[in-house]
Amino acid sequence: MRPGAIRRTDRLERRERGERLVSGVVSDEPAGSIEWATQSGRRHLIAEVSSLLDENERLREEVARLRRQLRDQGLEPEV
Repeated sequence: MRPGAIRRTDRLERRERGERLVSGVVSDEPAGSIEWATQSGRRHLIAEVSSLLDENERLREEVARLRRQLRDQGLEPEV
């Protein structure tokens, strides 16, 4: 397996974990054993959201790179 594929799996797992944690915060149901009133819980949530935002930024940059590559080949990408 390529090292990039391992990282992709890790990113997907982090994203899923972040989504579960965020959904626990915004709902009335407790999110497992994590106490969100604590500073460490908040820091953890911020780190997860930050990770998701970083991944989003990376994907946007990749889309821009691929669009440039299409234009270099004389193809106009759909927006």
